[in-house]
Order: sequence, then C-alpha cells, then structure tokens
Amino acid sequence: MAGNNKRVIEMASPSLDEHDIQVVADTLRSGILAQGPRVAEFEGAFAAYTGVKHGIAVSNGTEALHVALLAAGIGAGDEVVTTPFSFIATANAILFCGAKPVFVDIDETDFNMDAPLLAKAITRRTKAVIIVHLYGQPCDMDEIIRICRENNLTLIEDACQAHGAEYRGRKVGSFGIGCFSFYATKNITTGEGGMITTDSADVARKARLIRSHGQSERYVHQTLGFNYRMTDFAAALGICQLKKLDDLNRKRASNAAFLSGQIAGIRGLTVPAIGRDRKHVFHQFTVRVSAAFGMSRDELAANLKKKDIMTGIHYPIPIHRQPFYRDLGYDAHLPVSERAAAEVLSLPVHPGLDDQDLRHIVQSLKDAADNARLDRQADTPKTAAAERAIESTQPVQASASRFWPDGADVSRDVVLRGQVNIGKGTVVENNVTLGHRDDGVLTIGENSRIRSGSIIYSDVSIGKGLKTGHNVLIREDTQIGDNVLVGTNTVVDGHCRVGNSVAMQTNVYLTAYSTVEDGVFLGPCSVTTNDKYMEYGAKLTGATIKKEARIGANSTILPGITIGEKAVIGSGCVVTKDVPDRAVVVGNPAREIHRNAGAKAVSGSPEKGQ
Repeated sequence: MAGNNKRVIEMASPSLDEHDIQVVADTLRSGILAQGPRVAEFEGAFAAYTGVKHGIAVSNGTEALHVALLAAGIGAGDEVVTTPFSFIATANAILFCGAKPVFVDIDETDFNMDAPLLAKAITRRTKAVIIVHLYGQPCDMDEIIRICRENNLTLIEDACQAHGAEYRGRKVGSFGIGCFSFYATKNITTGEGGMITTDSADVARKARLIRSHGQSERYVHQTLGFNYRMTDFAAALGICQLKKLDDLNRKRASNAAFLSGQIAGIRGLTVPAIGRDRKHVFHQFTVRVSAAFGMSRDELAANLKKKDIMTGIHYPIPIHRQPFYRDLGYDAHLPVSERAAAEVLSLPVHPGLDDQDLRHIVQSLKDAADNARLDRQADTPKTAAAERAIESTQPVQASASRFWPDGADVSRDVVLRGQVNIGKGTVVENNVTLGHRDDGVLTIGENSRIRSGSIIYSDVSIGKGLKTGHNVLIREDTQIGDNVLVGTNTVVDGHCRVGNSVAMQTNVYLTAYSTVEDGVFLGPCSVTTNDKYMEYGAKLTGATIKKEARIGANSTILPGITIGEKAVIGSGCVVTKDVPDRAVVVGNPAREIHRNAGAKAVSGSPEKGQ
C-alpha cells in the first residue's frame, strides 16, 4: 500500500509502462493490425530467448496446446498423459484432437506431475505427454525426458505459467514442444496471446499451417486449420514485454523470498519449495493451509480479503473431478491432487507490490494465525496451559521464538531475535547471533554447523548442510542452497542468492544483490564490489557468477559483471567486463588467455569499468 492511502492489493497487475502503450499505438497507426511483421519479429525474439529455432505465435495459450498436439500428429484413439492439477485447458486441448487424457497424480512438494507415476500410466495407445510447469516451477525434466525417450513419446510442455523458468540452466519450452500464454495475468502479457516453441522444422511448418486455415499461401489450403493468428499490435506489446521479462521475474522471486522468509515458521502454513537445479519464476506464490493453522483455507482467504488482500485458489477442483469430466466417466481417486485442491492458496507476488504491500500481507497472515491460536486456546484451556508450561521451560530469549527438533544442538548463549527455525542435526556453537529483528524469520536447514562468532540476520533462508567458519556474517533477504561452505570471516551481504554446493573460502566478500549459482568456488579474499554505487540511496547492482565457475584468491569483480559457466578467474584479477562461459582470464584488468571448447559469450553484456 503506497503512502498512507489504503488500496486493495490485487492478485495480479500487468506491468505496463508508457513505452508499451506508445508502441501499441504506433502499430495501430501503421494500419497493419492483423498478423504481420511485428508477429514475425516477436516469434524470432521469443524463440531466441527460449533457446529454440522456431516460435509460432497464436492468439492464446489454449490454442498453443491445441495446435502443438495436432502438429505432433495426435488424433482420435490416442492417449495423452497429463496432470489433473492444472487449468482445464491442459486437458481440454487433448479432447479437441479426439484423443483421451490420462491423468497421473502430482508430487506433494512442487505440485507438478509425479514423474515416477508417469511410466505406470503408459499403454500401447499413449502417444504424448503434456507436463505443466505449474506456478512457474519446472518439472523433474531428467526423469520425464528419459521416460518419453524410452517409450517414443512426444513431450509437450505447458509452460503457460513459466516464462523464463529454467531447469539445470535450460529454459522451459526447449525440452519438447513448448506452449506459452500471454494472458493479462501472466509474467508478461499481450492481453491475449500464445506461443509455440520448437526445434523441429516439421512441427513448426505444420503449426503455421494449422493456425491459419491450413494455408500454405493465400487461398491454397493444404490441411484443416483454424483462425488462431496473433494480431500485430499484440505482438508489438509482446516485444516490449519480453525485454523486461528477466527483470520482472527477478522482482517476483525477490517478493517470494521475502514472503517465504517471513511466514515460513507459521504453524499450518507451508511455503513453496523450490526443487534442486530449478529456477522458479513465481507466476503464483502458492501456500498450503493445513488443519494445524486453525482455520480453513477458505476462512483464511476471507480473512485476508477483509484486510484488502486478494487471493486466488489454483485450483479448487482437480480436472478429473470437474462435472464435465465426471460425465465422461472419469472417477479415479488421485489423493495428492485432491488434498492440494482443498489446501492451496495463492498470495499476491507480482512485481507491482511495494515493501508496504508485502509487510501488510505478512502481518495479516501472522494476525490470522494468532487469532486462530487464541481461538484454539479458548476451546481447549487445559491443552493451551500445558503448552505454555512446556514453552516456559525452554531457554529462549523473550524476543524470540524457537522452532527446532530435539536433534538440533544449540548453545545456550546463542542470541536469538525474531523467529528462528533450525533443522534436525544442526549444531550452533557459542557466541552466535541468529536474527536481528523481532518480527523477522530465519530458517536454517538440517545437518548444518554454525561456528562461534557468526551472525546471521533475519529474513534469511538456508538449505541443509551449511558449514560456516568462525565470524561469518550473512545479511538479510539472502537465500542459500544446500551443502554450502562459508569460510571464516566471510561476509554474504544482503539480498544475495547462493545456489547449491558453493564453496566460499576465508575472507570472501559477496556484495549485496549478488547471485552465485550451483557449484561455484570462490577463493580466499575474493571480492564482488558495489563501490561504484555506494552513494546514499543509489540502486545497488551485484555480480552474477554462473554454474561451476572458479574464482581465484584476491580477485575483484566489479558491479554488474557476469562470470560465465565454468569460467576460471585467475588469482589477483580485477574483472571489469563480462567473462564468457569456460573462459580463462588473468591480470588487472582481467584479459582472456584461453577458452575451452563449447564456450559462448555472455549475451547482452557491455563492457564495464573501461
């Protein structure tokens, strides 16, 4: 809520600016309104962004799915395996082709198709699989691709909620035939619109025929087709939106990290879990509301609405339980999907939220949880009294709440602020400070070890297996993955993103807003700096270090620099411009002396500091 003016926090808000509006107006004035040069430009740009050879624009995401299936040769008598936990268009597109949807249940943690169940659903009639990268998180692609290849099945990716999402560094929509939607609430929009992505020239040719009445040229019709074309003014908006997509996704991820850090410890509320090697773009930030919360999902939604916070339920009825599908004879029991449908609640996460909006959402959730707890205590006074008696015996400071199992070993002189969640098997030594705000949340995964003298701020989320040296500082709004080493006297400044299996040696300084991907090594005394932007109120820009890069001792990386995958930065380097994948650089300023096979330059990266 901006300023002191009360306003409704909507579930979605298209990110449109004056430039978007001007480009659409210019296209309208051009007189080319139907499919034209802007559509072709958008197709090429989106294909390049996704990492495929072909993009085929259509008028919405449902049509993208329909055309993709037809272009893949799916028809009457065929079976297509898919998920029941999606928008109904995923399954309806299969019916449009005369084929039969076959539903397999979802994974409990990420709501995507449970890959091990896929193989069991395949019959001799199975011709394709439609996966859904639900809420913006990629599916378990390794297992799904293996099953599809072994059974000679076409893989279609419903990526309508996942623009820019990645699995092992590869964008969704590039593993099979990708289908995207540009509806008004999506991560980018053309109002209505869709896109098919593929590396197959044959699929692309057929899709272009099908979307335009089966025409190979004007009034020459080669096959049965439809009018599924995109307009040029929609494509003009799409071109502008695509240029902003990465920034919009970063804002969504930042909002999601804040919400997760703040509400992770609320009993009965489960925040989204991000799978290993996945980049989640948070089309939705969807929590689960279990009975332990003290009120139902629908009651919580109503409670938030009274606070002017809109929510969504995605989705209240699994597809196989919809009346239409029941009439078709579907009566399977898919327990995970059915439980999820009763518990999921999507909270606002869009880029239009400001800090006050986010804190209002958090405080409203905490207030609802407190009210539910008080109601439970009023109903069961003896139980509540017993709980208070147990809590009073715990060595917890007045400003903190402790949430850790008996298997955790936490020194009695640890200073706690706010809510602190510690996983089983974690050891916290003496003279450690955990949290810095009474209303903050800090989460540390299982089997970690925090050495003496270390300070970890609130609003930090740390995976399992963290190992720190002495006197480490990790500041607010930072996310750290699994099995990370943080050496003695190392500083991880605020708003950083650190992946899995990262090793930071002694005296490393990772400046604010830096991103370190999986498997990176940072040698002793290596530094990423924001010194150019330290004026008061200036926007800080961190470095990005991509997967498995090696950063030598005493090296310095300037603001905004990107270090490519598996690049090697020699000891003592001062890195003033982006470093390509697999490159080896030395010196001050750093210069490239070698590049391994398969290397490629970092795209869109101007030289910095020279």
